[in-house]
Amino acid sequence: MKTKQLFLLLLLALLSACTAKRIGSVNANMNILSLKANNIEETISRQDEISLTYSLSVYNKKGKLYSVVNGVWGITTMKTGDQYAKEAFQPLEVVIPEGGSIKMAVALTEIDDYEQAKKLVAQAKNIANQIRFPDIVEAVAPRVETAITLLRTTFTVAGVAVDVVGFFDNDDLLGQDLHQISASSIAKGNRYFKVPLVFKGRNFGDSYEYTLEYDLLLKDLRAKKKKEK
Repeated sequence: MKTKQLFLLLLLALLSACTAKRIGSVNANMNILSLKANNIEETISRQDEISLTYSLSVYNKKGKLYSVVNGVWGITTMKTGDQYAKEAFQPLEVVIPEGGSIKMAVALTEIDDYEQAKKLVAQAKNIANQIRFPDIVEAVAPRVETAITLLRTTFTVAGVAVDVVGFFDNDDLLGQDLHQISASSIAKGNRYFKVPLVFKGRNFGDSYEYTLEYDLLLKDLRAKKKKEK
C-alpha cells in the first residue's frame, strides 16, 4: 500500500513539474475599458482638460526591466457625465518572458497650462507609441513605489526626457494606480485581470470624481513546430 502511495506522489510531482515547464513566454494585452467624469474639478469653466498616461513594464525572472511600452491619451476636454469607451484608447501589448512579471501603471491628470502641456503630451505620445524594446535589452530600473515614479522611469528608459512628463508633479494629479501581476500568479494559470478604479478628491475647494477601468489579458505563446521536409 505504501509503495502505491509513494508511486502516486512521485507521479503527481512529475506531472506538476512537466506542467510548469510548459509555461513559457506569455503575450500581455492591456486595454483601457472606460473613463467617465462623474463630477469635474473645474466649477467655473465647467470642464476639465484631461490627460491619461499608462504603461506596461515587463520584468524578467531576475527582476530586471525587460521591456516597456507606454500610452498617452488626451489632452481632452471633459464635462460632468462625459464618458469614453474602449475604442478611444490605444491598447498596449508586450511579451512576458518565462518566469517574468509585469506592472501596469495609470495616471489621470487635469491640465492647467493647456498650451504648454499640449506640446509636452504630443511629444510624449509621438515617441511612446513607437517604443518597443528589443527582447534582448535588459535595463535595471530604480525601485519604484507609485504609478507616477514608474511612469517617469519607463518614459525615461524609452528615451523620453524626464521633463517631457514633468506635469506629473503638479497639484492636478487626479489619481494614479499601480498594479503588479507576479510571476507566481502567471505560473498558476491566471490569464485575465480587471481593475476598476474611482479617483475622487478636492483641489482648492473643488471636488471631483472620475471612474476608470482597465484590464489585462494574458495568452500563452507556444513555439511553432518545425515543418517536416
